[in-house]
Amino acid sequence: MLKERVDAQRLAKVDSYLFRPGSYYPVAPSVFVQATPTTDRLPLAIAPENQTIAALFSCPLCRAEAFQRVTEEQLLCRQCNAAFAKKAGIWDFKEPIVTNS
Repeated sequence: MLKERVDAQRLAKVDSYLFRPGSYYPVAPSVFVQATPTTDRLPLAIAPENQTIAALFSCPLCRAEAFQRVTEEQLLCRQCNAAFAKKAGIWDFKEPIVTNS
């Protein structure tokens, strides 16, 4: 209701003023959200996780979007053959791992 009656720039300015002193106790309007799903249906097609994860990333070395998931915790770039591992549940793309293949 507030967003319908107040200009967006003015509301953002008020929001920033309210958030500064309220960092310990957030009281800014942006903190209060009412979310409602638009539909209760699932997406029509869900790809298997192996394909989904590989398709999310591009290789940091050659920039190709050509990853293949070779194990549960390893992705291989089909373009430059660099391999990257998932460590503690997080994909690590800082340095390629050495593979035995």
